Amino acid sequence: MKPYERILLIARPDLQRSPALRQAAVLARATGAALHIAVFDHSATLDLVARLRAEDQRGLRDTFLRQRRDWLAGQAADLRADGIEVTTEAVWSRHALDEILAHVVESGAALVVKDVEMRSGLRRVLMHALDWQLLRECPVPLLLVHSEQITPRRVIVAADALRGADDALNNKLFDHALGLAYATQARLHLAYAFALPAAAAADPAVMVTQELYETLRETHLDAFTALADAHGVPPERRHFLGGPPAAALARFARQCDADLLVLGAAQHSGLERLLFGSTAAAVLDELSCSVLVIKPDATERALRDAIAARRAAAMREAA
Repeated sequence: MKPYERILLIARPDLQRSPALRQAAVLARATGAALHIAVFDHSATLDLVARLRAEDQRGLRDTFLRQRRDWLAGQAADLRADGIEVTTEAVWSRHALDEILAHVVESGAALVVKDVEMRSGLRRVLMHALDWQLLRECPVPLLLVHSEQITPRRVIVAADALRGADDALNNKLFDHALGLAYATQARLHLAYAFALPAAAAADPAVMVTQELYETLRETHLDAFTALADAHGVPPERRHFLGGPPAAALARFARQCDADLLVLGAAQHSGLERLLFGSTAAAVLDELSCSVLVIKPDATERALRDAIAARRAAAMREAA
């Protein structure tokens, strides 16, 4: 069975052959997935001109989109010559998020790939608003590409050991990570960070003795070992880390020169406000490698339904 049947690449509006495009091509070729490349863009200047001269609106947009279709056609021709099934699309969109989400649902994409957007040219990743919105609302696994290493060599699964070896989300993380590692011949590592819970450390009513700390650590280590055993992770690729989870995972990813970190995202509140746990959110702002974010199946289905309903309402309103 293919890890992915169809991959959606969100191409950069500046029409660059970016790391995300190259990585999506590698994954499509390695997994046999069909690749759909889409550009979501618009021009505020053309919007203004169109308002002043409404009769030119269609012609201006067509010219704008034709440039993007021509570039996409060139990229697709190169990829097809490499044996990849490719389709392309240029979309005029003032609200990229809504269009992207609608395309994810309507295209049946199993994976969305996008470049991380950097702010101010800093090395530290300061996530762009669209990236955060996609992380919250994308109903399928989202790969945000930051690494220049196009073919992953080291893939780290950051599973939550305390959820248990039989946890559905942990199993899903391993399924995706193993599929990618097998397709690209990467090495799979499991990492987990233990630290005394902040609430316990800050509560004066809790006497944090060395004995209590060691007992808690042993509980986490046992859960980590059971998880690693259940998924056949070799001892040399098991990494039980110490310290605040976000900092420990980011530091480890840098130390082992990881190319991809696979994280889970759980729903903590209402559907329209899908939030990440503090660990995942903090890790994303510290990483220098690419990240694949996976949501539970129930959350994926609920998000798909919500997006489809939102799309249907918008079409009724437009009509």
